[in-house]
Amino acid sequence: MAFIARAIAVAAAMTLAVPVGAVTIGPMSETQIRAALVGKIFEGEYPSGAAWRESFDVSGNTIYQEGGQTDLGTMTFQGNVICFDYGDPTRSGGCFNVWQRGANCFDFYSTGNIATRLQRDRGTAWDARAWEEGKTRDCTADLIG
Repeated sequence: MAFIARAIAVAAAMTLAVPVGAVTIGPMSETQIRAALVGKIFEGEYPSGAAWRESFDVSGNTIYQEGGQTDLGTMTFQGNVICFDYGDPTRSGGCFNVWQRGANCFDFYSTGNIATRLQRDRGTAWDARAWEEGKTRDCTADLIG
């Protein structure tokens, strides 16, 4: 019985140690995604290690850069899902759930991603990872998809 009480106390202490707003337990809401991304520029990576950069303006337009190519795009929301379209079938856009992993770390999971809830809870198997440009990145490198 003392073991169970101690385990509960440790779990509660670990929960309290997480800064409010720093990590989402589950996908972010549309309001949270808008507050985190809109009006900002993000850098990111794919599980392959390929780097990208994208700006998100308040009108819903984006500027996406990867591998020396720049694409103009749009972002829209379908509930708590953010969708990107670059008007070019050779550039993959798509729709994503976003999970915040730290003060400046966001994981994107395609709505077609078959990652389990446990993988998502642990921050693995993501399709893209991003952080706001010019701010300290606090993504954990060993959690790459």
